[in-house]
Amino acid sequence: SESSASWSQLACTRRAPCPTQRYMAAMAYDPAAGRHVLFGGAYNWSLGDTWSFSTSTMKWTNHGSASTVAARNWAAATFVPPMAHVVLFGGFDGSSHVFDDMYFWDGSKWVAVLQVVDGTVTGVPTLMNHSMAWDPVGNRLIVTGGLKDNNDTPSNETFYVTFSSQGGGWRAAWTKASGIGCQSTAGSSD
Repeated sequence: SESSASWSQLACTRRAPCPTQRYMAAMAYDPAAGRHVLFGGAYNWSLGDTWSFSTSTMKWTNHGSASTVAARNWAAATFVPPMAHVVLFGGFDGSSHVFDDMYFWDGSKWVAVLQVVDGTVTGVPTLMNHSMAWDPVGNRLIVTGGLKDNNDTPSNETFYVTFSSQGGGWRAAWTKASGIGCQSTAGSSD
């Protein structure tokens, strides 16, 4: 329960379905809709279904896999306040492809986000098993860590992503962060 900050186990039945067992799924809470949104994951193969959990009815809704988002695991999701939607980025198809695409959940389907880069980035990064969090002070999404390819090459980069409304859709602008965290600086003795 969101209001009491407590856990309770739900009984799943044919009348009250729940997502199938899975791991490496992406999930985020949408406070504007009062729903948790779950996408994909894996169980023997990558999954491409979307489910939402209502905090008011305490029930899952299966939105199916009829979407433009390819099945994937190790994607990341978070709520982006300026959009008032959950955003999904990256992931792995379970075989050989690491994704660099971004979508937002409009309550019934995933909608592609137009992505652009500035001079600090040569392209939108391909990432899986990465982390994302909203920075309310900088009014931007922070994307960090994870793996860059199916050879499990670690990413030590951090990116800022800012959002703007564009022609009924959304635009995400990527900038490489510098001078933060544990990134080395010239002349450091560490």
